[in-house]
Amino acid sequence: SSAVLGFPENGPFAANAARIRDEQQLRSPDIYNDDSSLREVYSVRATVRPGNSGGPLVSNAGRVYGMIFAASVTDSTTGYALTADQVAGLARDGRRAEQPTSTGACA
Repeated sequence: SSAVLGFPENGPFAANAARIRDEQQLRSPDIYNDDSSLREVYSVRATVRPGNSGGPLVSNAGRVYGMIFAASVTDSTTGYALTADQVAGLARDGRRAEQPTSTGACA
């Protein structure tokens, strides 16, 4: 068992039940549709709404399994999370950064 944590639709904090269905490698475009990358992704059975993106997928004991980044456009009970291993290096880099990073053009 796991949970999706976040502030869906700019509302109050919510912890919604989730279950990891599958782990897969997924090739997907970046937010600017300029390039694509191969990512380690969990498919989760959960209600994922705007505002959950960037929030954690956690175990019942609080272990971080991954970071929510998308909801299925064809199945309202399916969301997607990058695995913790996928984002760990970038998170470490972010903690060590001493200069701001450009956000690029608006998507």
